[in-house]
Amino acid sequence: MSDTHSESVAFVRDTFIPEQPAPSSATGVVKWLQDNLFPTWLNGLLTVVSIFVIYKLLASTMPWMLNGLWNTESLAACREVLDGTTGACFSVITERWNQIQILGVKPESVEGASVGGQIEISAEVNLNALQPGDVDVEIFYGSINDHGIISEGDIIRMNHKENRNNGTHLFTGTLPFKASGRHGYTVRVLPTMARQSTPHELALIHWA
Repeated sequence: MSDTHSESVAFVRDTFIPEQPAPSSATGVVKWLQDNLFPTWLNGLLTVVSIFVIYKLLASTMPWMLNGLWNTESLAACREVLDGTTGACFSVITERWNQIQILGVKPESVEGASVGGQIEISAEVNLNALQPGDVDVEIFYGSINDHGIISEGDIIRMNHKENRNNGTHLFTGTLPFKASGRHGYTVRVLPTMARQSTPHELALIHWA
């Protein structure tokens, strides 16, 4: 006696089921986002924080750059045209750039001038009509080659410390001593990177 019910029918499929597209979560943009930006909760959190930081930076710099003026003859004329709107006076920066003077560069102390130590460097810069936010003041340092030139130099951005009289400003920065040998440093002034398309153009760099 068989256990097979009389109504049971054996069936063997002789055709294939048509292929179906992959679900949206397993392909395309959604899949890429899951694999690269949100693979774990920590990566997702870092992604959200990064997007927020980028948004804040763009929100503060883009209006300044997009509303910038290149054809005004003075700072007063530029401000009059902007009429309270956020915008860069690029024409004034270009016109006044040659008036910048690096008046002096000196270490506050040489006690930390040994491997593993560091010293504070101060630079007095006359910006005339420009403001500290219009420029980057940097320490350029590195090993000195046989020709007395700094080779493969590194950069340290200096911080604005004090506003003095007649457009003169004091900037400071910390210079580390990472290795022994012949090393040197100097200070340079260049347009703020976020506000100048070619900040390292040689005509727009002042060296101490």
